Amino acid sequence: MGNGELRSYSTQNQPSKSLQLSWFRSMAPSLAQVHDRRVIFTDIATRKLLRDVDLKVKICDFTESMLPPLDTCMETADWAGYSIDTDIGQLGAVIYEVVVGEKSEFDNHI
Repeated sequence: MGNGELRSYSTQNQPSKSLQLSWFRSMAPSLAQVHDRRVIFTDIATRKLLRDVDLKVKICDFTESMLPPLDTCMETADWAGYSIDTDIGQLGAVIYEVVVGEKSEFDNHI
């Protein structure tokens, strides 16, 4: 991708609040689309969000993701402590990192 990982881009550049907001507005529906495909991402982090040449965010690296059986209710699925709720919490940690400029440690087993 043209601008690399969101983590390195954010630390090397001071993205405007409007650019940050556009990222967040695209991240949430992208994660919802992943969940609609019956995937629990399990490891959402700025290092797994890439920036294209237009500075739009793209999700990558699904190696640690979980694929529950097709008949699983995603709203209540919990696989080894991972769920759509932990994915959403990790997305919040990504948003925090971008806005504040410091990594947030999100413990999905709380």
